[in-house]
Amino acid sequence: MKRMNPITDNRQPTTFLVLLLLCLPLVTFSQVPFPEPGPVFRDDLLPKIRLYLPKDSLNKMYVNPDSNQEMRTMFVFESGDIRDTLPVVGIRFRGNTSRQSAKKSIKLSFNTYNTRQSFFGLEKMNLNGEHNDPSVIRSKLCWDLCRSFGVPAPRANHILLYINDVFWGVYINVEQIDEEFAGLRFGNKKGNLYKCLYPADLAYRSKNPDDYKFTSGSRRAYALKTNELADDYTDLAHFIDVVNNTPLNNLPTELDKVLNVGTLLRMIVLDVFTGNWDGPFYNKNNFYLYKNTFTGKFELIPYDLDNTFGIDWFNIDWAVLPVYDWAPRSEARPLYSRVLSVPAYRKEYTRLFHEFLNSMADGSLVQKIGLLRKMYSPYIATDPFYRQDYGWSADDFLNSFNSKLSAAQVKIGLIPYIYTRLSTARSQLDAISGIDPAMISDEIRVYPNPVSEFLMVEQTDPAARFIIFGVNGSVVLTGLLTDGSTRINISDLTNGIYYVQVTSCRTRSTVTRILIIH
Repeated sequence: MKRMNPITDNRQPTTFLVLLLLCLPLVTFSQVPFPEPGPVFRDDLLPKIRLYLPKDSLNKMYVNPDSNQEMRTMFVFESGDIRDTLPVVGIRFRGNTSRQSAKKSIKLSFNTYNTRQSFFGLEKMNLNGEHNDPSVIRSKLCWDLCRSFGVPAPRANHILLYINDVFWGVYINVEQIDEEFAGLRFGNKKGNLYKCLYPADLAYRSKNPDDYKFTSGSRRAYALKTNELADDYTDLAHFIDVVNNTPLNNLPTELDKVLNVGTLLRMIVLDVFTGNWDGPFYNKNNFYLYKNTFTGKFELIPYDLDNTFGIDWFNIDWAVLPVYDWAPRSEARPLYSRVLSVPAYRKEYTRLFHEFLNSMADGSLVQKIGLLRKMYSPYIATDPFYRQDYGWSADDFLNSFNSKLSAAQVKIGLIPYIYTRLSTARSQLDAISGIDPAMISDEIRVYPNPVSEFLMVEQTDPAARFIIFGVNGSVVLTGLLTDGSTRINISDLTNGIYYVQVTSCRTRSTVTRILIIH
């Protein structure tokens, strides 16, 4: 099989995409194309990345972990039948607070020492240690949800990292958000790209574009990452003016001229569902804004999604926070508060939230969690840095999917968070004609959190078959629910996670729900 040369074959589908978009109606501009994972981001296996650099270079990185000075390293990538080597790439530590952790995150730069060099079209690579998350998969789940729900976001997968042939553990490889990212998503990459970090609240300051160049610490809150020589913030200042100062009754007309509102509403849904408190709508942090030169509108792009699914430092139960009153009231969050104050936007947000919850009802998310847990478990056990920051063990990795841990930030297991949020969001959302907030599907309702030895099932069908199987796919219980029988005896099941599949004998429709036994 012929393989691309990652160094010399940097062809991108941008030109084809431009021609295609020019031939389509304007409505297609609201659609976000998602590139395929390709060799670098495939997640059906665990690629290996091997780095080789002098010991004194590595020591220098540790002496000053906050430095952005890059060292030279050899890069080797192994995935399936691919084994490629780049003799010289740049390496440094990356992140904010994670630079002080034992399991440090790493940025690789393929074009630092050779400006024409890239790796399968990528100029950078981010290897994140996920030291804050005992399951190490929360951000991966979020990136995949973004992709499936139509939010432009990085591709991501987990990899095994080796430095000088020493195993450094399981890391997540997250695509760099840069002009190449923009080109693949929007078909253009010449627009302004702003990296927005705390305290980027999008509050109005003035009509003067330079007033949005203010700094926090040693960086700008809105840092322009493209067109840096021009350093022109006029488009950002106008956008913030529209968001904050347009009368609410005119906001849908004016905001649609400067922002892809559909992506905004979908991103709010995801942040509220996953409890992403470290993003734009709660903590005024961690997002990008890209000025799409095709549409003239800004595109909102999420960034850094590890503080999700119940990871918490504030003693806030993110799984129950009201979906219409989620952002803090004490500070400006105009992209949340003002937008959801518009009835049309609130209705569309509600519709999208129902759509998202319905997509979760088949249990596929938890099924994916079970597969990732099984895939990563052997490597977590030998990950030399996994236990160093919070004293976690291999058992803590396994337990964190179902239970809280002693670490202050892990107050709920990953899967219980998901079920709680599914239930509370359903109960909090406005009803929409044609959508039942009780999560009834195909005339069968399964109660997935039993409090007795019976699993309760409501059905209108005279008969239905049921199958209960474990996360590894093994069938543990089957049977037939006949007229008048609405209970499945689960007294023989041990504590754990199961899937319950109920199939109507009349309509042949199937409902799958998740069952957690504590």
